[in-house]
Amino acid sequence: MAAARSCDNRAVVVPIDESCAHRLGLFRPPCGREALALCVYCGSPFCEVHGERHDDYADVCHRKRCRAKYADVHEHRDFLRRHADSNRMSVCAYRECRERMQHRCARCHLEFCEEHIEQRDTVDPKDAKRVKVRALVCDHCHERRRLWR
Repeated sequence: MAAARSCDNRAVVVPIDESCAHRLGLFRPPCGREALALCVYCGSPFCEVHGERHDDYADVCHRKRCRAKYADVHEHRDFLRRHADSNRMSVCAYRECRERMQHRCARCHLEFCEEHIEQRDTVDPKDAKRVKVRALVCDHCHERRRLWR
């Protein structure tokens, strides 16, 4: 089967030759219906019952962790949009802080005052080996790390 999507009047066809891998329990067999797409987060094939195809071309299965990642990406975009205005005025991006920005977060690249950013152990997203490094990271990005491990 091939899943088709339109993009600027052109069809984007992604062949899916697998069946739905969603399980309803630990010792139950997978769903087995014809898969529509692969989850962008876990890579599992899913049918129309066990996943969603979003307008932003993100195909997400119904696993709790994958849905949480999809929601987190949108929340993070909103966070960046809300706090970028502060940085345009050379002010810390933390909530209502009015201190001058001094340091840039290694993850979201917003700038914060010294009080609202810390040096923490993190993984360099550009490094395929996922080596831990010390970097300046804001509280928002530090909290997100658990979901993305």
